[in-house]
Amino acid sequence: MYRHRIFYGKVVFSILPKKNIGALLGCLLLVVGCSAQETAREVTPPKIMVEVVAPIRQDMESVLRYPCQIRPATQVYVTSKIGGKVAAVYHDIADKVTVGDPLFALDTTDIDNNIRTLQAQIHTAEAAVRSAETGVALATGSQLQSQINQASGAVLQASSGVEQARIACLQSELGVSNANQALEQAQLTYKDLERDLQNSQKLLAVGEVTRRQLEQLELALEQMHLRLQQAELGQSQALLNHELAKTMLEQAESSQRLAESSLALVSNQVPLEAKQRAEDTLNQATAQRDALLTQLITAETALAEAVVRAPISGTITSRQVEVGAMIGTSTMAFTLMDIETVYASINISESHLNKVQVGMEMKVRIAAVREEDYWGKIEVIGIAAAPGAAVFEVRLALPNAEGAIKPGMYAEVNLVALREEGVLVLPRGAILADSNSHYIYVVENDVAYRREVRLGIEVGNMVSILSGIQSAEAVVVKGNKGLSHGAAVTMVNTLS
Repeated sequence: MYRHRIFYGKVVFSILPKKNIGALLGCLLLVVGCSAQETAREVTPPKIMVEVVAPIRQDMESVLRYPCQIRPATQVYVTSKIGGKVAAVYHDIADKVTVGDPLFALDTTDIDNNIRTLQAQIHTAEAAVRSAETGVALATGSQLQSQINQASGAVLQASSGVEQARIACLQSELGVSNANQALEQAQLTYKDLERDLQNSQKLLAVGEVTRRQLEQLELALEQMHLRLQQAELGQSQALLNHELAKTMLEQAESSQRLAESSLALVSNQVPLEAKQRAEDTLNQATAQRDALLTQLITAETALAEAVVRAPISGTITSRQVEVGAMIGTSTMAFTLMDIETVYASINISESHLNKVQVGMEMKVRIAAVREEDYWGKIEVIGIAAAPGAAVFEVRLALPNAEGAIKPGMYAEVNLVALREEGVLVLPRGAILADSNSHYIYVVENDVAYRREVRLGIEVGNMVSILSGIQSAEAVVVKGNKGLSHGAAVTMVNTLS
């Protein structure tokens, strides 16, 4: 018997005898049923794998960070009220001093000489006053011979004062001459060194002079420049001394003329207007003596000011003087800072001004000192906005008894602009948005449901949720980009 095979899909049929037709139909029905089941499985969509997280409840803060620099409570630049040569230095950088402690002292040789000269002139001037008083007494009828003797003694004493003043004037002229010669020599030497340095710089390029030789010339030029400055200052001091000596000579000669005038008045017994003239002479002599006394007070004040003392209690942060150096009244010899308390000043906008008040404490981070934040207390809030900007100064004080915080360090002041307590928080990746709202997907019984939420503060990667979720719900945090409402999901991981 022949068998004919018919191919239909995956099933092979053969023409069989009639007695096998029933068995064939059974097999056919079985194959068709299996094929239908496979088709049904293929069209069922697969579940989407997602990772979920449960919202946590915590406090959230929106913090504004203000960079600033640390400043000392007080900073004072110490200068000398008089110029001169530094004779001694008593303190150095980082030393702590108390108000009134001596910092450095100037040479007082010239001041001491000036005081001695003034004391001698005052002695002469007092003699002139006594002589003038004699003249007044003569004019009123005192014994003539006694007055003549006193007047003669006054003239001799005044003449002695003139001689001393002339000697001092000659000595000061010699000092000026020596100072001029020293200055000229310093100028010539400086020019020679400057010319040698220029030539050596050219020779360095062709290798005829070494770098070491050039540096030695530069150092010598710098040292010569200091000597030139000292010579210029020495010349100025010598000229000043000479002018002072000439003034003293003029005053001594004036005293001598007054004494001689008194003697002549007594000797000649001028009757007309004798009393008035004698009183005028006395007034002049008294005025000259008082002027000398004023100069003496000024010189003694300068002597006291030759020792420069600390104007505040604090720490020395810089020193610009050395023994032997010449300084002027503008030289900032020392810098003192009071760093027992330091300050951090920030500028905040008017919109945040109502969040601060005097006495409030704020966190201050100074990374250069330690990881832990400091607490600063607000001492000052500006009462007016800074010119050209709607910002107000807020100044915080930080205790610094150990001195760990240094002026000039960078700091960051934290201002809590907004605070939410006990709110639910989710990672930022769980939040999706469209044009109308923010939303999340919550998984219930392996089905994702879209849920609109209202957001609060965002800090780093975390966002507070003000409404739309409960604390025990599972929120999709990964795999939510392609989800739709009602989609079947499989939770492959639950994040904490």
